[in-house]
Amino acid sequence: MKPWARLQKPFTNSTKSGGGTTVPLELVDVLNVTPCPWSGRRHASSSPVVWEEMSWLRSVPPAEFFRFLKIVAVGFKARTESEGRQLFLKLGYSHEVLFAVPPAVRVFCFKPNIICCTGIDKERVHQFAGAVRSCKPPEVYKGKGIMYIDEVVKKKQGKKSK
Repeated sequence: MKPWARLQKPFTNSTKSGGGTTVPLELVDVLNVTPCPWSGRRHASSSPVVWEEMSWLRSVPPAEFFRFLKIVAVGFKARTESEGRQLFLKLGYSHEVLFAVPPAVRVFCFKPNIICCTGIDKERVHQFAGAVRSCKPPEVYKGKGIMYIDEVVKKKQGKKSK
């Protein structure tokens, strides 16, 4: 039994109107993706985007992608439960923030203030890490919040007293 005969993935073309198109793709194997024959100008205009995406898929081995997050503040903590399927964040609110981790992503907490998001799909790993970061983005005056481990936050000077 074939699980999927076709895979539809939206691609945006680079026209001035900013329109989008859906290019039909055929799922032949896990890492062997080939485009179905198409007709029409609209599909032909997005052909370079399709081939660029597919060449990237072929060149990347099935590897793990990592995104590390750092929690900076007193009392801010993170913990995981259900084998990395749930992420609980204590961010100074009156309640804990709960994140349900998507199936393609795994989450580990090395310390209460270091979160590691990992998975084989780079887009989903980065999207989930961005969603976690958006709960408490780093502020520019004190430097508190959730930030990527390699992110540098430039601090602003506060009000000057007379």
